[in-house]
Amino acid sequence: MKKPYYTAVLCVIIGVIFSLTYAHASQSIELDQRGEGTGRVSGITVTNIKYRLSSIDPSRVDAVTFDVADFQGNISVKLVSSSNNFYSCILQSGSRWLCPVDGVNVASIDAVRVVASGN
Repeated sequence: MKKPYYTAVLCVIIGVIFSLTYAHASQSIELDQRGEGTGRVSGITVTNIKYRLSSIDPSRVDAVTFDVADFQGNISVKLVSSSNNFYSCILQSGSRWLCPVDGVNVASIDAVRVVASGN
């Protein structure tokens, strides 16, 4: 009678091990796809950065666009170093990314921090 109990416990333990292994593997990032810093960072290269000014108030930026070659993950951008606001970006076509930034004041932009995750 105790044999089915041990089998069930063993199945639960194996299930937990596989779940943890899968969770860890899905969060791993290849070494060539991560990094942070100023200038060229290992992983991705951001080029052709352009700001789209608001048509209503040209002292504000409505969006930022840039190119990131051969990247299909998630990208966010931050424009004000003292802010905690990161704006999600959308892959437009090819390697061109669009980041709507909700009217950030041009005078307050002091950095372009691009955070990429995935592969």
